[in-house]
Amino acid sequence: MGVKSLWSILNPTGRKAEVAALGNKVVAVDASIWIVQFIKVMRNQDGSMQAGAHLKGMFHRLCKLLSLKVKPVIVFDGVMPALKRKTNEARRKLQSRSKGMITKLAEQLLRNKIKAHSLAVQDAKKEREAAARDDAENGKQKAPLDFSNPHNTSASNPPKSSGPS
Repeated sequence: MGVKSLWSILNPTGRKAEVAALGNKVVAVDASIWIVQFIKVMRNQDGSMQAGAHLKGMFHRLCKLLSLKVKPVIVFDGVMPALKRKTNEARRKLQSRSKGMITKLAEQLLRNKIKAHSLAVQDAKKEREAAARDDAENGKQKAPLDFSNPHNTSASNPPKSSGPS
């Protein structure tokens, strides 16, 4: 899981074989490699990790090996080697730095959005004030509304008639 040049070290002693050709043989399996594979591959439709993906994957692969009469020995790592630990630490630092950068960018975007909204509100207010000044200068002041008759929509009440004409 992330030790650079591992395969170049192992290649001279390794040999390729079809899984079916391993019948009636004992085969060591690195559990951590399988688990990482299942976690990365087994996803829901929305892209989130399936619950228990590592268990489902292990079960199905073990069933396949057993059906081919392969005798798997599952190897769970003991203490992490120093090189692997350094690699994982470097990854964690990089990931942490990236998350920090993403957070800063998100905050900056939010500040910019708030600033743009604030400027738009200020511009709209200035436009309303300028329009009101223009109306006042041109004598287009709105007449005060008369609320004594709620059905009257004109600025001033029309003369009342004294009876039928």
